[in-house]
Amino acid sequence: MLEAGNLVPADCRLLTSVNMRVQEAALTGESEPVGKEASFVAVEAGEQGGEIPIAERHNMVYMGTIVTYGRGEAVVASTGMQTELGNIADLMQSAVRSPHLCSAGWPSWERD
Repeated sequence: MLEAGNLVPADCRLLTSVNMRVQEAALTGESEPVGKEASFVAVEAGEQGGEIPIAERHNMVYMGTIVTYGRGEAVVASTGMQTELGNIADLMQSAVRSPHLCSAGWPSWERD
């Protein structure tokens, strides 16, 4: 059971929802809470040949997001590093760091 004020603990598919809105800014950058609907069925991305974007999956809620309004029941689809938030963490860990500009040949008086 998820209700207003709850932090979503895992990626879940909604079974029921009543006026549910979720703050997904951490995943999508959307500044306003997004409406969620258990009966929503996503149309295949088909022409794009890829997955449906997170922001368009209105029957899913994601780990690390917050229910801001309404309530719903959901079944867990993914946990831990298998979630969308875990995917982002994995991408960040595998990113190659570039050397800091100040460590690359700048005079010492310009670094201070």
